[in-house]
Amino acid sequence: MIDAMSARSNPVVLIIGPFPPPVHGGAVVTEHFARFLSRSVQTVRCNVSPGRLNKNLPYHLTRMLRVACAIFRILRYASRSPKHAYLVADGGLGLAYNIAVCSIARLSGYRIIVHHHCSGYIERKSILAATLIYTAGKSALHIVLCNAMEQRLRNQYPRLERTAILSNVAFISFANNEPAENENGILCLGQLGNLIPEKGIDTSLELVRTLNRRGIVSRLVIAGPSISPRTVGSIDQARSELGPLLEFRGPVYGEDKRKFFDDVDVFVFPTQYRHESQPLVVLESLAHGVPVLTFDRGCIASDVADAGMTVSLGDDFITAVFPILQKWAADRAALNRAKAAAMNRAKQLSLEAGRSLDQILKEFNIDQ
Repeated sequence: MIDAMSARSNPVVLIIGPFPPPVHGGAVVTEHFARFLSRSVQTVRCNVSPGRLNKNLPYHLTRMLRVACAIFRILRYASRSPKHAYLVADGGLGLAYNIAVCSIARLSGYRIIVHHHCSGYIERKSILAATLIYTAGKSALHIVLCNAMEQRLRNQYPRLERTAILSNVAFISFANNEPAENENGILCLGQLGNLIPEKGIDTSLELVRTLNRRGIVSRLVIAGPSISPRTVGSIDQARSELGPLLEFRGPVYGEDKRKFFDDVDVFVFPTQYRHESQPLVVLESLAHGVPVLTFDRGCIASDVADAGMTVSLGDDFITAVFPILQKWAADRAALNRAKAAAMNRAKQLSLEAGRSLDQILKEFNIDQ
């Protein structure tokens, strides 16, 4: 049992957020951040993930139980000093859970750090988000993903005082990543992630159909979990039309993910997901030297820069990206330059993120 003196001198960080499974960007970043912090300070994981994506009764019951467990741990470690509560902000009604947890942590004397991953309440003001920021207090540190996200958050919530920028690229490995050469001459598109309509899978399927109809022989490789009968049906129908020009690999991790990026020339990500801020798949594509075609949401435009193309929301994605794909299909040198630009952009983002991470660690009384 820890006595009062040792408790006061033994710092702890409670990491309260989603951990995989299921695998999605916010959960993956929380996992990486927890591992990174645990090298230098005692961390306590408080997993509030419901463990599934389908929002049914078990989803809500599991989440409520895990939030209750997080509150129990807040109270359990309340005697420690210094102590931090690192909260991952939800994108929707789950902010109400964040408010409850944050209230108890602040009343228990924790220093509050809130990590924002969602753009929904940044693009459109939310009473729940405003309440969370108020509850966290003026001394709380709010971590955002890019300069644009920071400015928008401040504009929506003037009460916000302390912010830090940390790109998700800080948690992406660059080991042995080099742009791959396509030897068969067929333009290969790729999409990776949760294959749901909001993430643009239907648009990607129609894009490869359009390219082939217009004489640009191209193929599409898609990978990731397919979680709805509708998505399965769309993929099966496209397979019957495109034959070997469409390949579905299912979920990929580790070396299988690396091979996915080695096999594709261009990453397409026509996401319409309203909480999209800084998708890991876009950053991973850049890190593997794969240019990105996507919509301008959250931090995406500033991340991609000249390493691909971001389409304005409301514009027709296929019409917008067709000319650049036509160019790259006909001019492999131009495509290789785009691949080099993607790799260079990822390295630049990584250097900036490394400096930011060093500064944020000082918030936890850690000097690197």
